[in-house]
Amino acid sequence: LVPEEPPPELVLKLLLVAWRLSSEDRWSTLEVLKCDRPAPEWVLRGRHFSEDFQSCRTEVVVPLNAHETLTVASHEAALRSLGLESLFYGLIESDGDVILYQLRPAPLLSPPGLRPLSEAAFMAPEVVAAAAAAAGAEQGKTEIQSTRAKRRARLAAA
Repeated sequence: LVPEEPPPELVLKLLLVAWRLSSEDRWSTLEVLKCDRPAPEWVLRGRHFSEDFQSCRTEVVVPLNAHETLTVASHEAALRSLGLESLFYGLIESDGDVILYQLRPAPLLSPPGLRPLSEAAFMAPEVVAAAAAAAGAEQGKTEIQSTRAKRRARLAAA
């Protein structure tokens, strides 16, 4: 990261996002930084507090106009370039409002014994396949038995 002044055409984007972040209690100590490629050229960096204000991390916010394209590949390249696990994006709408998004990896499931009952239990694919095969075989037996019973009933009625 190299300290330098942003070009005039980017100053408004950075200012709008900085203004939005400064209006929140959970953001502090904002600075504008120029990054090396493939990261976005200009970003905001600041301290971001957790919801309960028990912890604080340095986070990066990328300003984007509503018409700019963001791809998964460009996001992942920026993460690698900056050495981060997640990025915030300040999406600037046409009226100047800024919507803040965070893109981060999905949280992994807890170990089976630690999951709340509201989460589905993990089953190995082999176990699921064996259960499906057994259910299919049982259903086939039931259908055969049902067909035999219908034949017997027809023969008895005749």
